[in-house]
Amino acid sequence: MKEQITYRKCVATWLRQQGHLVTTAVHNENHSSIKFKVQGVDFTVRIDESDPGFVLLTHGFLLPQDLEQGPAVTSHALEIEKRLKVVKIQLDWENRTVEFNAEQFIPNRSFEPIFWRCVDVLGKAAYAFFSELSEISAKVAAHEFIDVLGRDLGINSGEQR
Repeated sequence: MKEQITYRKCVATWLRQQGHLVTTAVHNENHSSIKFKVQGVDFTVRIDESDPGFVLLTHGFLLPQDLEQGPAVTSHALEIEKRLKVVKIQLDWENRTVEFNAEQFIPNRSFEPIFWRCVDVLGKAAYAFFSELSEISAKVAAHEFIDVLGRDLGINSGEQR
C-alpha cells in the first residue's frame, strides 16, 4: 500500500528544496507544525490536514520584561494589523510572548509566490511592533509621570485651564 502524501509532507519537502532545515512536529493525525529559519529568524507553519490548502505562518518572540501590559500596547498591535491587513498579532501576557500570524490559502500546492511574501510581511510586522515599542513605553511613562505630578500638585491633568 502506498503511503498517503500529506500536506505537511508537501510543505516540508518544498521548504527543504528551498534549502531550509526543517523540524516537523505532528500533534495528532490532523495537526502538525513545521519550524524553519529565514536569515536566522524562526518561523513556523501550522497545518490542519482536514483543511488542505490553508496554512498558518507564525513568527513569535518573547516580550521585553520591562514592557507593561496596557491599552497602549494593545492599540499599537491593532494599528499594525490595520496597516498590514493580513497579519494578526496575538499578545500573551501570561507567557510574555507576542506572535505574528498570517493565514494563507495555497491552492494547487504552488507555495512560492505568496509564501515568501507572507514571510516578508510577518518580518515587517515584528519590526514595526518592536521598533515602536520604546516610543509607546516612553509616552505611557510620561503620561503616568504627569498624572502623578498632577496629583502631587493637586492638579487634574485632564482639566483645561
